[in-house]
Amino acid sequence: MKKIIDNIRYDTDKAEYVAGEQISLHSFYRTNESLYRTSKGKLFLYGESSAGGKYGRSDGNTQWGGEDIIPMTPAEAWEWAQNSRNLNSADMEKIAEICGIEIVDA
Repeated sequence: MKKIIDNIRYDTDKAEYVAGEQISLHSFYRTNESLYRTSKGKLFLYGESSAGGKYGRSDGNTQWGGEDIIPMTPAEAWEWAQNSRNLNSADMEKIAEICGIEIVDA
């Protein structure tokens, strides 16, 4: 997906995939979100879902799936990662490094 936001082009085909998660309560509520980083270091979230998911659309009578790109600061990307349910520790460490977060042992 490509989207221009504030004169900046975000493109999932050209950006580096960092990590992602899939949430599926039922096929009607399925949502996928993936964090990407552009070649210039900008972070963004690509999300897509079925009709009842987070990115679903409606005209009042009909619902359908949708997708969106959301630019993120490093702090927002780290918050997204911490709130994600399906990221493994390697994904978390990679996101922490990208966002400038220091992970310490307990």
